[in-house]
Amino acid sequence: QSHVSNWIDVDRTEVQTSDGRNGINSRGALTTWGQALEIYDNSNNGEFKLKYFDADGNDSIDGLCILHSGTGAESGGVDCETNRATGDRVWSHATAGNIYTSKD
Repeated sequence: QSHVSNWIDVDRTEVQTSDGRNGINSRGALTTWGQALEIYDNSNNGEFKLKYFDADGNDSIDGLCILHSGTGAESGGVDCETNRATGDRVWSHATAGNIYTSKD
């Protein structure tokens, strides 16, 4: 089963998310994605709670895709809009880890 939500605004910046490391396996990225998941989990009035995406019952989301705004660090160089180098931008990538635990 898949579900696409509306955009979720977090209070963290791209620089905080990237941690100077493109956001790859960084504490900043895990914090930002965790905040987004918490906002989602608490805002959808019981519909599509995160536990519904745990088909094997191991208390982990089985698959998740997060879209971020801004120019991806994988584009290289300096961003022409923000003047930020790649280390201060998020690199679109795949990762794994314990990002968020639902309260349900």
